[in-house]
Amino acid sequence: MILNIFDDLQDFFSPVVDFFVNIWHSIQDFFLQYMSQDAFNIFIFISIVAIILFVVLAIINRD
Repeated sequence: MILNIFDDLQDFFSPVVDFFVNIWHSIQDFFLQYMSQDAFNIFIFISIVAIILFVVLAIINRD
């Protein structure tokens, strides 16, 4: 019973996960045409840090 539910959930979410993985690979392939892997990793890291800082500043400045 539990394995059937798990298989059903896995069958349901598998196309969604595959979609996002394909989107990620498309973005990565696009950027790797113009920069090295190290530069891409730094760019992604800086982007994530910037988004987190914007969220924290928005929470602090919500007055």
